[in-house]
Amino acid sequence: FGPLYSASTAFTEDLRDNSIFASWNSILSSKSYLYVKFAGNQDHINWYPVTPGVPQYVDGSDNAGYGGSQQTFKNSATRWSINGQLSYYAEEFLSMNHEFKVGVEYDRARWGENIAYSGGGYLYSIPYGESTYWLALVGGDLNVAATATTPRAYIQDNLKVNKHLYLNLGLRYEHPVVRTDGIAGDVTKFNILSPRLGFSYDIKGDATTIIRGSFGIYYNQLLLGTYTHSMPGNTDKYEYGLLLPTGAFDPTFQNIENQLALVAQPANLLAT
Repeated sequence: FGPLYSASTAFTEDLRDNSIFASWNSILSSKSYLYVKFAGNQDHINWYPVTPGVPQYVDGSDNAGYGGSQQTFKNSATRWSINGQLSYYAEEFLSMNHEFKVGVEYDRARWGENIAYSGGGYLYSIPYGESTYWLALVGGDLNVAATATTPRAYIQDNLKVNKHLYLNLGLRYEHPVVRTDGIAGDVTKFNILSPRLGFSYDIKGDATTIIRGSFGIYYNQLLLGTYTHSMPGNTDKYEYGLLLPTGAFDPTFQNIENQLALVAQPANLLAT
């Protein structure tokens, strides 16, 4: 945090990211092909205060920081997916050449986050004329976890109508579901159909001048952090303010804890 913050406000960071990938290809016949893929990723970020259990205090007159780290923070995310696709080449089917593709996918993601003020709160002081305004933040802890599962299925046909016109037709179905720890049943779920249509037209039939166009509806993967504030594990955050005569304040750990307790009284509540 720079030279104005004492060493006791620092934290160590543990950051890890692990990935795995595997695939299997099989030529079933001269006209059919099977492809299976598995991919997974796991990462986490942990902040460990070097002075645990001590609130942080920032002196607004010079923005110097004392006490402990502002927050403890833990975040973990795991995602894995498996996909399977079968391709089949059909010549002169309905007087056209086709490349049919059918596939299924399954995706599972797990996400969790834990955030809390070190020592139960955060303390800030601002010079105000002959007085000092003290601000305390307490609560607002976050301890949430959620799981998202998404089965999918799709079908696609790349067909050659004639030497000029090629079409690409497809339809994808998805059923994402979100569940969170502490709630029975589904938090949210969707049934999604995504059509795809593309074409290319070779004006002369010699690949020198081609017109292309496409249309499709696409959906992003679920972002579990979107549902953070609808999950159990959120606590209310309280803001307190107190105007006191300016005096010398020695930012020892004990004095910071005592001042936080003094400011964070029900009579000084500003907002939640």
